[in-house]
Amino acid sequence: MVNQFKSILSKLVLAKKKNKKIIEINYIKSNKKILNLLWYNNFIYGYYIILNANNWKYKIFIKFSEIYCFFKKKTYLKSIISYKNLKLISLLENNYNYFLINDKGFFSIKESLKFKVGGFIFFKI
Repeated sequence: MVNQFKSILSKLVLAKKKNKKIIEINYIKSNKKILNLLWYNNFIYGYYIILNANNWKYKIFIKFSEIYCFFKKKTYLKSIISYKNLKLISLLENNYNYFLINDKGFFSIKESLKFKVGGFIFFKI
């Protein structure tokens, strides 16, 4: 799932370099969670599903200013964090966005605090 997240991010970077406003990616159920996460954190305008030559695809609408800031300050982390420590991080570093993964799926720091879960932090913006 982490590799799918990184592939979507790399496609967004390539679209930014080519000044594309809309990109298409393959339809995979786990991509929906990733796209919802990006939309929830205001990195994309939105997406919808289309049928293109007997293949289902996601059509994504990109926010360029957000994507530029997003990729300018990204950091890959590899650490496991509990819910209590995540609350402390959210209080101390409220200007950063963390993305974490656990057995329940992908979460942003806002979602993980809402559902009271910790996990493996792999991305910091």
